[in-house]
Amino acid sequence: MHILIAADKFKDSLPAVDVVRAMESGLQKACPDAQIVAIPMADGGEGSLEVWLALEHGSAVTVEVMDPLYRPIKARYGLSPDKKTAFVEIAQASGLERLLPKERRCWETSSVGTGQLIKHAIERGVERVIIAAGGSATVDGGIGMAEALGFHFLNDRGRLVPAMGGQLSQIQTYETRKVHPRVASVDFEVWTDVTNPLYGPNGAAFMFARQKGASEEQIKLLDKGLRDLEKVCHAQNGKISGDLPGAGAAGGLAFGALSFLKARLLSGVAQFLSYPILEEAFDRADLVVTGEGRLDHQTRSGKLIHGICQKAMQHHLPVIALCGAVEVTPEEMTDMGLLAAFSITRKPGTLTEILPRTRDDLEEAARNVGRMIYYARGGAAGGRGGGGGGARGGGGEFPPPIHHQGSWWGGSK
Repeated sequence: MHILIAADKFKDSLPAVDVVRAMESGLQKACPDAQIVAIPMADGGEGSLEVWLALEHGSAVTVEVMDPLYRPIKARYGLSPDKKTAFVEIAQASGLERLLPKERRCWETSSVGTGQLIKHAIERGVERVIIAAGGSATVDGGIGMAEALGFHFLNDRGRLVPAMGGQLSQIQTYETRKVHPRVASVDFEVWTDVTNPLYGPNGAAFMFARQKGASEEQIKLLDKGLRDLEKVCHAQNGKISGDLPGAGAAGGLAFGALSFLKARLLSGVAQFLSYPILEEAFDRADLVVTGEGRLDHQTRSGKLIHGICQKAMQHHLPVIALCGAVEVTPEEMTDMGLLAAFSITRKPGTLTEILPRTRDDLEEAARNVGRMIYYARGGAAGGRGGGGGGARGGGGEFPPPIHHQGSWWGGSK
């Protein structure tokens, strides 16, 4: 039997590489005869840089930039082996993970650090910049990023407007005279992890600003500021609609990249799933095991599990998800294309108590799933189209062992 493991990080507890290793370990213990390929995945949110570096065999560049509150920090971006493509993950410099809970106040945070990473990359001569737009601490429409690249945002008196979310409605125009000369010659892409528009009930402010520290009144004003920014951009730069799916990603930075950098907007999940190694793994697989921290209503809005299910349907493969929390109905699960989904939490506890157990809980959950698979395969020849029924119900024996091939990055654990 061929099992493909393709899973995202478990936020705040385990990066994607460690998630798939834990799943692989558990499945291998229960199904020693299975051929398992384990591939860490991302959707454009936090952790995308590490996955991209692994898939591309790229290198990381460390730069001193500003965090969302304008404090100096060290952040990284990725560089392809040929040095022509840079991968900038917004969460690295401008992410919510950069702030303590009490520091989350998106009314005054900025994406300037992300712009500084981009500036460093284009000054090294890259021809293409991929911006992974997820996990931001900002709702500034990307003006912080743009300011770092030389755009100047002005109020009705011609004075500079601070590049933060709470000042968006003060912007009346912007100047491009000092924009970095290489901006026009670089190919920019934005890989988004959501499909939300720029503004409105499902937009960047109403859907995400609360978790970034905004009050109810500030959320309304931030939404108005994003609408006002769209009007300014339309007046100077042609009609780029804030209604585009994904334009609200990273506090509207996706829209800012479209307007100021002439970027292309792409699904992060689709881009990661397009790597040849994934296509080959899906072609060989009999079962797909995936997972992420939370399976909920947002999963269908550009998140990894939904993308995995869509691709698995094309290959007529069943999908099982292992998640920290499962908050969808059985009907929603079926509609999404999941055969089953399980929470890995083995015993109750606070989040502080549960997070350190993630690796062990994940491995044990994978082992339990593997035991069911091993039992169900009794008497089967293994692989798609194999014969036989269940281990005892079909009257057969367990199939002979098949050599375990280990992870795609090399070797068994």
